[in-house]
Amino acid sequence: MTREQISYFDFQGHSVFLPLRFLYAECLVLIDGSPQLYPLACFNRPCPVMKNCPDVLAHRVNYLFDKIVPNAEVIYAYFKHPDRPRSIRAGMFRRDLSEPKTIVMNLAAFNKFRREGVTYNWIPPDEFIFMGGSDSQIIPATNLLIKRSDV
Repeated sequence: MTREQISYFDFQGHSVFLPLRFLYAECLVLIDGSPQLYPLACFNRPCPVMKNCPDVLAHRVNYLFDKIVPNAEVIYAYFKHPDRPRSIRAGMFRRDLSEPKTIVMNLAAFNKFRREGVTYNWIPPDEFIFMGGSDSQIIPATNLLIKRSDV
């Protein structure tokens, strides 16, 4: 089995940006078909999906800070959402693992960060992909094969 290579970029050594689909693709699949939900809505209000998502996210974000981007202070997991087509939303995770939040990013600023940032590639190991889960998977793996056109 070949793994998908993850591309992310670092801006000025302290801010890392990666697509949400690489950090937590399960969220996109779990809310599919629920137009009232958007990715990472659980940061702002109760989420009816209730699949232990924050625990999985916390483990993966901590892994990234510890093993992949040890100098970063903030990780932004970005995604587009139809309600703001000229903007990009992002889950913002701080190194101190304080309460994460979603923010709306200005597209021009985001593109500047991308241009001036340094791009890296990484192939995640099994320990990252299955992190935070248990013997009962959050969702069947076959559901993750759905093609998404997110950022």
